[in-house]
Amino acid sequence: MTSLPQDARALFDAAVARADPAKALSQALHATPLPALEPGGQDYILALGKAAVPMMQEMLRHIPEPRQALVITNPENLTEVPGARVLAGSHPVPDQASADAGAAVIDLVSQTTAQDRITVLVSGGGSSLMVAPAAGISLADKAAVGAALLSSGLDINEMNLVRQHLSELKGGGLLRHAAPASVQAYILSDVIGDDLRAIASGPTVSPLGDRAAARALLQRAGIWRDLPETVKTHLSQQPPTSPLPVAQNSLIGSNRHSLAAMMERACALGWQSQLVSDHLTGDVCEAVEEILHAAKAAPADQPVALI
Repeated sequence: MTSLPQDARALFDAAVARADPAKALSQALHATPLPALEPGGQDYILALGKAAVPMMQEMLRHIPEPRQALVITNPENLTEVPGARVLAGSHPVPDQASADAGAAVIDLVSQTTAQDRITVLVSGGGSSLMVAPAAGISLADKAAVGAALLSSGLDINEMNLVRQHLSELKGGGLLRHAAPASVQAYILSDVIGDDLRAIASGPTVSPLGDRAAARALLQRAGIWRDLPETVKTHLSQQPPTSPLPVAQNSLIGSNRHSLAAMMERACALGWQSQLVSDHLTGDVCEAVEEILHAAKAAPADQPVALI
């Protein structure tokens, strides 16, 4: 073993390296290369979220031209990507830029045919960066709901359940606009538990629940009565009954992936590694108590790395 600070830094670096968006995507593509494109088909690439730029840069190395590529990211990460159109939405509350980004996404995927392939690169933040309000709901209505959700105390999964049913793109809505083209998604998780339906509000997967569940959640949170009437009307109506098209979704990076990388590195450095938790949530003081409990229970006669 080296010094404690050096080992601790080595474990931290291993976790960060495993979470690198471009590296995670590269590893996934090398493990399972993209299948051949259908004859007469074209590639369309959409990158969405705070990690959209590095994910797109990596994907462009694997998909040759001709292709169309669109990046939707946050203003802080806005960077020119040769070969792709790059737009910035707003986070955490959507604005007109987010609506423009949503319109650009619909324009991109709606022009595809059954022979085409759409590759979607998803990372956190996409729920606000790309918005396309459902019919009858204005951007101002969506922004009002977003602000209410952020101050409600609801967790990210609960907020995304509501967002999905107010959108043309979330909760699998992207797949409806993309049909009949095939869709392959590579997803970088920023949520505890890695539920693909919650990451960026799940544009390529089914919703977290139905409209009745969203309505009941808002009522329990005490914010239903203060929502715009258009939103309450929409959530009280029956949704479309047509089946949702299916996409191939691959989780390429997450907190759990990084914890596994830390454990592997700890073993290489001579430590016994123990996973304390992969789902620390809630108040920081409570999380600290859980960590301290694990430390007190750890063996004292051997080096143990608590992950």
